[in-house]
Amino acid sequence: MCLPVHSGFFSIRKVHQLEEEEEEGYILTPSSRLLLKDDNPNPNLSPLVLMVLYPVLITPFHLFGDWLRRNDLPAFETAHGGFSSLVDVGGGTGLRARIIVEAFPQLKCTVLDLPNLPAESSNLVYGGEMFQSVPSADAIYST
Repeated sequence: MCLPVHSGFFSIRKVHQLEEEEEEGYILTPSSRLLLKDDNPNPNLSPLVLMVLYPVLITPFHLFGDWLRRNDLPAFETAHGGFSSLVDVGGGTGLRARIIVEAFPQLKCTVLDLPNLPAESSNLVYGGEMFQSVPSADAIYST
């Protein structure tokens, strides 16, 4: 607890259990209160912390130094392997999906959004409405 106290995330307060003995206890600061999950309307950053610590997102960063030294596969691909299909949920006209497919032509991309989108290409498919169903893929991207 030394580091969180030293950085001001927690505070130390004297606690009087008995009249002759004093004990130290930890109390919350405004910063640490942002992580509390309760029913009050105050801002809560705990979902952000959970997302940042999610293994799928954090594992590539552990491999980033190796990638910089070797300059071979991207860190995400080293951590999780490559993928060959992507679904863009809420992809609109498919602009982002087209850019991704241009950069990675081996990738099959499906765009889900409103009907009446442009015609399909060999590896870019307009798969229908996102509120109906989402097809399976190696990765799902939501805008």
